[in-house]
Amino acid sequence: MTKLKKIWVGLLTKNISDAGSKTGFVLIVNDGGNVDSLHASFGKKSVQSNHLSRGEAGIYSRDLKSSGFNSGTGIIDPKKLSDSSVRIGIRGDDEWRPQHGLIWGQDENETIIPIAMEEDISVKLSTDSQEGKISLPLRRVRPGKKDTRIRRLLLMVETQQQSFPGAENPDPIRFETGTNDPIKLVVKNKSGTILVNHEISDTPQSDLEPGNDNFYIIPVISSFAKKDLNANSIVLSILGNDSWLPGKMFLFGLDTASGRPSNIIPLVHIDSWKDGRMSKDTEDGAGSITSKPSVTLKLLSDKESFGFTKDTIAQPPPFGGGGLIGG
Repeated sequence: MTKLKKIWVGLLTKNISDAGSKTGFVLIVNDGGNVDSLHASFGKKSVQSNHLSRGEAGIYSRDLKSSGFNSGTGIIDPKKLSDSSVRIGIRGDDEWRPQHGLIWGQDENETIIPIAMEEDISVKLSTDSQEGKISLPLRRVRPGKKDTRIRRLLLMVETQQQSFPGAENPDPIRFETGTNDPIKLVVKNKSGTILVNHEISDTPQSDLEPGNDNFYIIPVISSFAKKDLNANSIVLSILGNDSWLPGKMFLFGLDTASGRPSNIIPLVHIDSWKDGRMSKDTEDGAGSITSKPSVTLKLLSDKESFGFTKDTIAQPPPFGGGGLIGG
């Protein structure tokens, strides 16, 4: 029985007054037992991170094999999860209003498994019952198949934290990570037809700033399936000379043109960026750093995307409901 060895959470807070929160949140997962399989708290990632601030995104992860949850085997069986299995909760009374949330994992066979997602969340979260609920469920999604039609993309990126020059390394260019320039994602099919041609610039988020995360829903020109793509299909470019140093990058296909998807297809999964800086100025202005104007993103293999392909989703256990807790 293959279980998860790592789990990720991607969140976007609403861009409205008082939506942000300075508190932390908790991810709760129960795969049908009487005791939660995972109860993991997350706080501010770094000094530079905007965490759960208004209009901002956050990407969080937990290594299940090295976090004291178990002694060498995965602890969550994705095939046992139901619509009531995965919850996000708040850790304090500072009200938080999330907009979108995606939970996904990686199993012991290196397969990326979408677990649960909600879009356009209407629930307010707070430990103060006068302000909101303590937690909310994120309903299960299926991992999709090679021929599942993709009608939108979800791109999540992390920009590396900025460090600062010292006496031994006085060159400030080596320590800058964020950019003010737009980036562009282009996806082509095997015959070269452009399926996605989307520029990301000036959203309500702190776009591509040092130590921050971003959560972008991207439209497609025409729907497609993963089987239509090859190793050269997905290209990310930067459109200016202000260099950018990503840290992580995740790309998923969504099967709906709007609203919560039923199937999610993992396309790109880079948990540690190895392609260096991106800039149209390939020597970054000072000649001290070599940069790339574009990078072809590695398309996941079918094994990495579809190792778990069961269409059926577990039913909620008789003692569990999918409703809100608190209030």
